[in-house]
Amino acid sequence: MKRIILFFWLILGISYMGFTQSVLKIYTDLPDESAKFMLWLNGEKQDAVPMSEIEIDDLAAGKYEMRVVFNADTIADYVKVIKIQANKNITFKVVKKGEFGKESGKMGRAFGTKTGTTGENEKEGLVDWYRLEIIK
Repeated sequence: MKRIILFFWLILGISYMGFTQSVLKIYTDLPDESAKFMLWLNGEKQDAVPMSEIEIDDLAAGKYEMRVVFNADTIADYVKVIKIQANKNITFKVVKKGEFGKESGKMGRAFGTKTGTTGENEKEGLVDWYRLEIIK
């Protein structure tokens, strides 16, 4: 009988570990429309329109490439590889870090990537610099 109970608890524990899911939340309290964003995880779009808050439930543990694309073309995309642990809630807050200088403003929206500038971005360049800070 003790073996049956021990086996039951072992199966229950393994099942719990296999079904634990994590939550990723990103939000901004900045009032300007340009702070709204769209989110991609591993190249898959997570929302249809720019939002000021998004919460993704049921994420499996593992590494994800997170790309946050802001509403304005004058703000650089934020790209980061994050590691999500099982059964954890991760919250990021969008914060404005400052403005780019004249030289870096000519680099365009794809700042920090290999694609460089194209079209309209070449004329305008980057103006604002937003980043995500993890909230504990």
